[in-house]
Amino acid sequence: MTNVPNMHYSQLQNGIHRFDVFDDSPSSIDALFDKLYEITDASDMETVNRYLLVASIDGRINISQTIKRANEFFRRNQRRPYSRTAVVHRGGLVIQMVYQYIQGMNKHDAVQFFSENQLDQAEQWLLSSDR
Repeated sequence: MTNVPNMHYSQLQNGIHRFDVFDDSPSSIDALFDKLYEITDASDMETVNRYLLVASIDGRINISQTIKRANEFFRRNQRRPYSRTAVVHRGGLVIQMVYQYIQGMNKHDAVQFFSENQLDQAEQWLLSSDR
């Protein structure tokens, strides 16, 4: 388990990599992406990585730090295993902006957003397909 004060990681019994993010501090965002690098680097190309990101963030999201780290991740890992990512969030306009950015930048993987009361549906979606 990888934890910093406001980001907790665990791998569930069903293989899903779960990230619980409680704030948008640079240390939380960095810990999230550092763990993504670790998982991606350890995965072969036949693996389907399944990520459950539970964002329990009140208020704004540090868009500049998040986009910076996402750009670095996509640039460094252009050849990476396929992944399915479910983002569970509290909603808001900023989340929609992030969603549109991720969809535009990342044509390689599947990403779906769910409201905070749809955690079970998010897990089901992650496990529903290999592509």
